[in-house]
Amino acid sequence: MISAVIFDLDGTLVETEELKALSYVRAANELRPEVREEEVTGVFGEVVGRSRQEVAQTLLERFGLEESARERMAGLGVGTPWQAYVRLRLRHYEALLDDPQVVLDHRYAHNVALLHEVGRLGYPTGLATMSHDEQVRRVLSILGLTEEFDVIATRDDVEP
Repeated sequence: MISAVIFDLDGTLVETEELKALSYVRAANELRPEVREEEVTGVFGEVVGRSRQEVAQTLLERFGLEESARERMAGLGVGTPWQAYVRLRLRHYEALLDDPQVVLDHRYAHNVALLHEVGRLGYPTGLATMSHDEQVRRVLSILGLTEEFDVIATRDDVEP
């Protein structure tokens, strides 16, 4: 018997992983313009779901971005090349999320409809995601889903 339904955000309600991949590509291009989009997205696909640090370090190493990132550390107020790369990446990701149409274009309408149906049937709903709380709240707001979940657990709610 079903007593509750738990959804993920990334890859379930909205294809944010594609947006994250694009933000890593754009950050890589800031550091080395000749890096190709399909190469970065391919490697990102190998490490998707891992921590920002792991993803950033992998991409820095694979594409020779570390020295360029090191040169940007002071200006970005960070202490390591991977943090500089992540700071650049987050600027691009935030810009993508600032465009509600981009988020809406990447939603999975059939899964959003399922969420509404589950709620209509009276089942408690939860959202469990490894995304950060601030970004989760923004995406849910754009999708009109902020009130659809009884419980939301993000990466910020758990200890590493």
